[in-house]
Amino acid sequence: MRVTPVCATLKSTTEDAPLNVRSAACRDATKVGEQQSGTTVERLSIVDGTAVDGTTVWQEVRQGSLRGFATGADLACP
Repeated sequence: MRVTPVCATLKSTTEDAPLNVRSAACRDATKVGEQQSGTTVERLSIVDGTAVDGTTVWQEVRQGSLRGFATGADLACP
């Protein structure tokens, strides 16, 4: 059995734009907030959503009072 490590926190890897946090795991979902590039967020769960940059992995995240979903394409373990 192969086990993939899961980080409790994730870091935004967006270059010149903020990380968009949405109400659902879909690029068309309402944007509930954003985080600056390099910001660390708490991972709450991993969900399947619409494809972004070749991945359907979305993360449910929280940072302070902001809670929502961000594409896994823009997040990495710190």
